[in-house]
Amino acid sequence: MTPGYSSHKSLFCGIFNKDLSCLLKGLAILLVLICHIGNQFTRFTTPLGGIGVAIFLYLSGYGLTCSFYNSGIKYFWRKRILAVFLPYVCLQLLTFSLHPYTNFTTIILDFALIHPLMPMGWFLNYLLIWYASFWLVMIGQWGKNTRTIILGIFTICLGAITCYYHQSIRFEQSFSFFLGYLIATYDLEELFTIKKGIGALSMGMVLLIIKQFSVISSAFIFHGLLDLGIKFFMLLAVLSFAKRCGIYIPVKKKKGLSYMGLIAFEIYLVQSYMCNLFNYDYPKVLLGIVVFCGSIIFAVLFHYMVRLLRKPLDRCFLHK
Repeated sequence: MTPGYSSHKSLFCGIFNKDLSCLLKGLAILLVLICHIGNQFTRFTTPLGGIGVAIFLYLSGYGLTCSFYNSGIKYFWRKRILAVFLPYVCLQLLTFSLHPYTNFTTIILDFALIHPLMPMGWFLNYLLIWYASFWLVMIGQWGKNTRTIILGIFTICLGAITCYYHQSIRFEQSFSFFLGYLIATYDLEELFTIKKGIGALSMGMVLLIIKQFSVISSAFIFHGLLDLGIKFFMLLAVLSFAKRCGIYIPVKKKKGLSYMGLIAFEIYLVQSYMCNLFNYDYPKVLLGIVVFCGSIIFAVLFHYMVRLLRKPLDRCFLHK
């Protein structure tokens, strides 16, 4: 047994339990949708997408860490195949004719998320990198603090690499996954208070205002650091307010944001293709409504299709 299991609570026990995590996923995908649709009208919705992605990465780091301390690393990749790779491959097969598959290698690289050809597929590749790094650290027979140091070094190195290659969309998310790991590993949920949430929100807004001055943000390093700070502080604010909601407001299952959270991954996949509708010469408002509603409707259908495919695979992969 890996050291430290019994000393950590399960993902289903803390303030950021399964229900609240689902609600946060719903909020995250809503922010992403508003960003991608709103960008057709104004640049002021742009930060919302990054905040949504930060929430997703935080929840991934938090959830994987809680799962590790609760039941270990067993079935790690099998679960990822069913939860992430299976839906992605299904959608890529459904849209096969839209992709520039030149040979079998390009198909494998796409399906494996090494070089995803889906629009906005950068996030899936970035998520794969974090999955792989987390798995490599957790299979080692190290103590808790050693694992934290190694994952922390990887976090800094990945941030430095993405900064060096001017991958701003990845650089600004450098600490989101690692923050989820830290909160779950050291039980730091008590850091999220309303007072600190207001402070984080204020800091995020200040950095957002500073970013508007082209003199300051013209250099990539300053622009990237501002974006990183905005996403980090806004994430802290969202988590602080969400924690307060989790204490006082019962989370209703399968309603509103919670239901969107249940199918959040499918919505992300579907909306990446739906946004191509903006290339057509129709009123942007009409296209925005079609993209938003269509993304959710097709995601629901896609979700239940994948569920049907998962049932026999669940029995085969996870219940031997």
